[in-house]
Amino acid sequence: MLHLEALDLFDKPVLDKKGLVRRAAGRFYTPHWMARELAVQLVARLPEKRAYKALDPFAGDGRLLAALVESIGESKALRSRKWEFHLWDNDGAALVDAMSNVRSALSKAGLKGVVLVHQRDTFLATDERGVFDLVFTNPPWEALKPDSRELNQMSKSARVEYEAQLKEYDRNLKMVLPHSQPSTKTYGWGTNLSRCGLELAVNVCSSDGVLGVILPSSILSDEASARLRHWLFDAAQLVQIDYYPAEAKPFDSVDQPCVSIQLTRPAGKRFSPLVVRHDRNRSIVSAGRLALTKDDLAALNHRLPIELNQSEADLLIGFRRLPLLQDFDVSRGGKLWMGRELDETGYKKFVCDSGIVPFMKGRHVERFRHTESGQFIVPGSLTIPESHRYARVAWRDVSRRSQVRRVIASLIPSGVVTGNSLQVAYYTDGDVQKTKSLLGVISSMVFEFQLRNKLGTGHVSLGTVRSVCVPDLNDQGFVKRTVAIVDRLLNGDATAEVDLDVLLAKAYGLSVKKYRGIADTFTGVSSDYKAAVLCKLQRAK
Repeated sequence: MLHLEALDLFDKPVLDKKGLVRRAAGRFYTPHWMARELAVQLVARLPEKRAYKALDPFAGDGRLLAALVESIGESKALRSRKWEFHLWDNDGAALVDAMSNVRSALSKAGLKGVVLVHQRDTFLATDERGVFDLVFTNPPWEALKPDSRELNQMSKSARVEYEAQLKEYDRNLKMVLPHSQPSTKTYGWGTNLSRCGLELAVNVCSSDGVLGVILPSSILSDEASARLRHWLFDAAQLVQIDYYPAEAKPFDSVDQPCVSIQLTRPAGKRFSPLVVRHDRNRSIVSAGRLALTKDDLAALNHRLPIELNQSEADLLIGFRRLPLLQDFDVSRGGKLWMGRELDETGYKKFVCDSGIVPFMKGRHVERFRHTESGQFIVPGSLTIPESHRYARVAWRDVSRRSQVRRVIASLIPSGVVTGNSLQVAYYTDGDVQKTKSLLGVISSMVFEFQLRNKLGTGHVSLGTVRSVCVPDLNDQGFVKRTVAIVDRLLNGDATAEVDLDVLLAKAYGLSVKKYRGIADTFTGVSSDYKAAVLCKLQRAK
């Protein structure tokens, strides 16, 4: 991950048994099939030159450049050119293997080329910007923060030393790779090494070079990577994205969706990358261009809805004519408060089986209903937030990408306090009717369509929820109509969900055709349900 000498602070045998040295060092190697497919495409994009310098700044065992050598060997034009293959890594033992593997690939391909290795901390490299014609890499995917699995293997003094090292390293990364920094950090942590690796790869690529980078797909859509994407789309041209769902499991021990992206420099005038989507068997299920203007990108906060086709993406962009949820926030002169209440870390220390203030976590909230936890805050143990005095909309902070509906929300009564596995919202003037109406809005398919295509992970970030477009939440007629349906849902009438989706489709100004386009993206929702909504919406027109 970073200074490997820091691993000396661990109980190595225990870590090796648990696989944590591999995780801490970011050693999740690219599968050979992915390396090969991407190498073939990168070679085809190379500009005509007499000599080339290729680099993997996070070389590992050298498999990416070995795959590149194999692809070059199949090109009559390129195999006669002069080649230098550069391998960087902070693990000297890995570099020995990498050099051997690339040289072996050269021999098998019958090519001549120079193989150069450099043991270094790649992230802090500032001396070779704009040098390499081709950069092909899979940077570490780890977040830079202390991990309890690691800290538990250290002495108290080693923990202090290790955290101090991480903090200093974080400060250095911020100076060298400023675009990779998230807008906010939780408890002082938030730097992600995959973002840093992407920025570094672009920095060392030449002004007419080609890049292939393998990354978690969240980089293209999560809130934390917005600054990086804004810079990236000006610094390079994104020409192709290959998307692999988590079910494809291309990496051992990493169960999350990923992308391989291809970029060229300099950036072009038009933004229209080819998006290729693969299924769990790695077969191509769709391929099409995603054409977005600068205004479109700005409206999306430079998030790329790579799971949508062009017409579906156009629907998402079309909502920008409406206000954002955050426009009604108290920070902007409104009366809507959104946030979290209690940190759940070590919650067993401040809850008990009886008391005055009930405590609720994410698992106690379902769609339009909630259950009692049977736990209470120990009197005097915590400062209870003011928000607990209000009836609130509460929704889960985490939802799986595979869930049929990712917005899991209900109305919780005043007097209950929640942990941070829930996010809550309420009106500071105590208007419960508007609070119920808000529950209806965020539980609708149209709201979730926007939200799920802005989320990069299973974490339902508050910033992303705030960025969703909504109807006029102060329209009393709309509030009244929504509350009538929400009350039915809160009383257990599940059939009212159809009416809710019809009402919100009308409030968003959607035609039957456009709503069908949104409904089709909810593959887990039954066709009967969709048909019922569309039928009622057609009659309402």
